[in-house]
Amino acid sequence: MRLTQLAVAGADALAELQARRAAYAQTGEYPILIGEAPAAESFLEFDADPTNDSDEVLLASESIDVEGWIQTKRGEWEEEEEIDIESYLGGWPGEMADKGSIRVHTNVLNNQIRPEVELILAKIDQPWKLPAVVRFGGWNDCPESEVLCAFFRRWQERYGAEIVALHNDLIECTVKNPPRDEAAAMELAWEQFWFCFDIVDQGYETVQNLAATLLNSDYWYFWWD
Repeated sequence: MRLTQLAVAGADALAELQARRAAYAQTGEYPILIGEAPAAESFLEFDADPTNDSDEVLLASESIDVEGWIQTKRGEWEEEEEIDIESYLGGWPGEMADKGSIRVHTNVLNNQIRPEVELILAKIDQPWKLPAVVRFGGWNDCPESEVLCAFFRRWQERYGAEIVALHNDLIECTVKNPPRDEAAAMELAWEQFWFCFDIVDQGYETVQNLAATLLNSDYWYFWWD
């Protein structure tokens, strides 16, 4: 088994997460905030099932060309959905004051901190391997676990992006080296548009709005309806 579950007071969740992240190099246990217990328990059930092989998912992820995946995705959309992709471009909104922060430890209905949340420690040697270990993905429009691993390997190498929270249909990340100019932010925003269309279609509304939130931001999120 690669996963261990801990209950943490909601008020202490972010501090505990940061402390565990700081110790990761020594412990080999990568921490992820999960939110409510049922979500954590589903990951633990997968981990305990001997028929589920996360190593196969990791092996499959190594053969995925992210650029090729994006081109295939775009071609499918243009052919099947008949969507004018350029209509999502929008205009540059200027500096975004609120670029988001980790929220999995709060109640989305009232923004109150939950009394208790769950923290999972994953025995992995690289953060990008997390989707394979918990088998996150493969439902609604969320890519399969191996695709998630491929994207997050790329983003970890390029931006220092690491998943720090999961909950049902939500991924939250911290970012050490975000884009520092508009062109780099736009390049990343288009990648994220294809990876998670809902964050634009049901969130930021335009790719340029998304890019503005990515510029110099240490936080990303992905959500699939």
